Amino acid sequence: MSESLVYRLPIHSELADSSEAAVRAAVEEALVQAIADAKSEYKVDAESEVEGAFGGVGEGIIIVTILHFLKASGIEVAKGALEATGAVFVNKYLSPLLRKRNILPGKVESVSTGKSPAKSGKKKK
Repeated sequence: MSESLVYRLPIHSELADSSEAAVRAAVEEALVQAIADAKSEYKVDAESEVEGAFGGVGEGIIIVTILHFLKASGIEVAKGALEATGAVFVNKYLSPLLRKRNILPGKVESVSTGKSPAKSGKKKK
C-alpha cells in the first residue's frame, strides 16, 4: 500500500490513573495487541498518537495511522475496500482492546488518506 489511512477516534479514559503517560501507555499496549491479533487475517502496521488533556477529565483523541495493510495472502486491498478495512481494524481489533483497558472509544472517523508516511512522526509497532 503506497498510501496511509488516518482515523480519528475520540476516547474517554476511565483509568484510575488518567495521566497522559498512563493513557498513552494503555493506547500503545492496545495498538500492539490489535496488530498482533489482526495478523491472522491481514498484514498490518500502524502507529498511534494521543491528543488531549487527561488530567481530571480524561477526554482525548487517538489518531491511528495505518501504514501498511494487506490481506494475509499478500493481495493488496483495493482503495475503496482499504478504507473500509481500515475502519474494521479500528472497530474489530483496536476498540475492544481499549475498552478492556478502561479507555472508552467513540465513533471512528476516517480523516484522510495520504502518501506513504516516510516523513511522519514516531512509528509504533
